[in-house]
Amino acid sequence: MIKQATVWAPDGGKVKLRPVPSKDCSMYWNIPSGAVVDVIECGEEWTKVSTGNYAGYMRTKYLMFGDVMFNTTENAEIVVDRERLEDIYEELGDILGVRG
Repeated sequence: MIKQATVWAPDGGKVKLRPVPSKDCSMYWNIPSGAVVDVIECGEEWTKVSTGNYAGYMRTKYLMFGDVMFNTTENAEIVVDRERLEDIYEELGDILGVRG
């Protein structure tokens, strides 16, 4: 089974997909927030992904691998998949021993 991730940008815009794992690379493709990509190799700072048309590297902090992603920006934002919010609350309640 291929692992997938959802592209996420703090401003809801696009994220750069680069042919090499470097911010200094001037060649890139813009991938819109919400796009689903196939994960080829996951790294701490850079993750290799494929869009179907392109393969390259994206900063790992701009990929959501599950229902909750902790953004590593200075604002320490938490992004939650709103469609699964009720399920997430139930799962957290089970983990914390809290019943709603």
